[in-house]
Amino acid sequence: LYCQGAHYLDNLFSYFNRVHLNKYRPQDSLDYHVPGITLPPASPVDPNAPVEIRNMALGVWHMKMIDKIHDRLLVSLLSEIKKDRDSQESYLSIVQDVIHSLIEVEEYNKGNELEYYQKVFEESFLRDTGNFYRQEAARLVADLSPSEYMQKAVVLLQNAKQRGEKFLHQSSMIKFIRECEARLVVDQMTYLQAYVPEMVQAEQLSDLSNLFTLFSGIPKALEPVKKEFRAKVRQEGMSAVKSLLSSKDSPEVQEFMNVVLSIHRKYKKIAQTVFGEHKAFLAALDEGCKGFVNYVDTHQTHSQSPRLLARYCDQLLKKGSKGVGDNELEEKLDNAITVFQYIEDKDTFQKFYSRMLSRRLVFNNFSSMETEESMVQKLKYVCGYEYTARLQRMLVDMTLSSTLVSEFHDLKIKDDALSIGFSTLVLQSGAWQLTQSPCPGVVMPSEFLKTLSKFESFYHTKYCGRCLSWLHHLALGELKLLYTKKTYLVTMTTFQLIIMMSFESSDSHTLSSLQRNTQLEMKELKSVVQSLVDAKFLLLNDKDSLSEDPVFFINLQYVNRRTKLKVSSLLQRETQQDIEQTHQLVLEDRKMFMQAAIVRVMKHRKTLKHNQLIEETILLIKHRFIPNIPLIKKCIEALIDKQYIERSSDSRDTYNYIA
Repeated sequence: LYCQGAHYLDNLFSYFNRVHLNKYRPQDSLDYHVPGITLPPASPVDPNAPVEIRNMALGVWHMKMIDKIHDRLLVSLLSEIKKDRDSQESYLSIVQDVIHSLIEVEEYNKGNELEYYQKVFEESFLRDTGNFYRQEAARLVADLSPSEYMQKAVVLLQNAKQRGEKFLHQSSMIKFIRECEARLVVDQMTYLQAYVPEMVQAEQLSDLSNLFTLFSGIPKALEPVKKEFRAKVRQEGMSAVKSLLSSKDSPEVQEFMNVVLSIHRKYKKIAQTVFGEHKAFLAALDEGCKGFVNYVDTHQTHSQSPRLLARYCDQLLKKGSKGVGDNELEEKLDNAITVFQYIEDKDTFQKFYSRMLSRRLVFNNFSSMETEESMVQKLKYVCGYEYTARLQRMLVDMTLSSTLVSEFHDLKIKDDALSIGFSTLVLQSGAWQLTQSPCPGVVMPSEFLKTLSKFESFYHTKYCGRCLSWLHHLALGELKLLYTKKTYLVTMTTFQLIIMMSFESSDSHTLSSLQRNTQLEMKELKSVVQSLVDAKFLLLNDKDSLSEDPVFFINLQYVNRRTKLKVSSLLQRETQQDIEQTHQLVLEDRKMFMQAAIVRVMKHRKTLKHNQLIEETILLIKHRFIPNIPLIKKCIEALIDKQYIERSSDSRDTYNYIA
């Protein structure tokens, strides 16, 4: 009422406040400003100058009332707060009004409005609060288990926050909560942290949630929890992956992905629900997953994860993936990217994925070009343009080849028809990971040569200076069998076609005559002929099976329920030799990549010591793979031999860049 009355009086004398008191105010505190006029610098306020009616009234209340009773007032305030804390009947609304008055009486003291409130009430209140919760914490620790203590501490903090919001000024809330946390949590930090390993190992989620609530507002308090969480993820994942890899020489791709994804989902859910998606725990989850995803078995020299993940993607993207809809396929590809982000040897994954993509595209064994492009875009989002440049070039080559073949057929329809059905892929050798033909001197049937010659002429007319190199061992063709009772259409490799067409002039051939007619390497020839014998297109007498030059007969009595067939081939099967060859290519690429990184560092630094050069090289290439220190040293020596860098004459531990 006093303040309200003072306010009314202030309004009554507003003209006096506005006109008479202006001459005592600094120029920058006037209630108005004249546009276009620059006021002179403010002059200091005269301490004896008259003040506004409201400020005068508040000063009287301050001096005559509060200053005389503030000790008794403080005792009463703390007493009422204690009653509310003890769940007794209290007058918190009156407490709030009194606290508000302590602030309002200093309203005219611009810049220091809260000084009197903090001195009279806040300091004593925080001290009293600290004493209470210190005693309460000691009592709870003695009577309760760690789990029960955390539950009680969470409730106490929640109640304290609610109580503080009823009467405290907002400037005191943070100090009040920090004081409560200091007594209930910080003072008991050693006691609570000793319980962390047991909680994490036993997966006591409710206790961990309470602990996170208590620790989340305290700097560095969560570090031991994060460390134990990371170790738990790594430990469980490592155990599962070790068990899988040790039980089988070549683990199933789906089993591997199920193991990795199940652990990731489990602990990601814990990080979300228990730790509130705190970035520190999401980072700990990532670090823990990296630990077991990149596990290298004792009898292995390389981590199997990049190859297994590439095979998983290959199975998803192949034509005829069983029971996988578009939405499910997209989800599975996203899961693959999740695992991919944890792989350290991303260059190894790239090499295997590139080789498998090459086979899918060349053998037309992909489900859709849109899905292939989507997967490449996902990889690009994680690793950037440079990582996926070759993959994107491969997809572009497929589109350009389709256009090129269409133009070729349109031209030949106008001129003269082709003797056989023909389609080809024109691929850039630098982008595609394809093996060269094992039999470059193979003799093609005349029916093939005529069409191939026409296409070469067309291509050289369109593109000058380019050279075409045919990879016949990767080509497929359709052969129509007319010598059987039913007509069959058989899809087979080019080499198998050449062998079958050799029997048009004769029903039987020796192995040597087939080799002479086709010029296939003997090892390749035996493999191709054996695949035809297994498919029962060719026959071999039992007595000739042991001879050095067996005789093969065309099977004129061939019968099959299906009229469209595909002869299985070893071309699309991954062998151990392919795996080792791919790892060797990765090693060679790493050498060149590291040499380029070293040159880039030295070109920028000009002069650098050995250890600094290794550190900066690692920083430059660790996003692609984890470098091997001895290999970096070999690359430095190779660059010295190539005269890109040299050792300093003053110090053998220092290198200079040679411009």
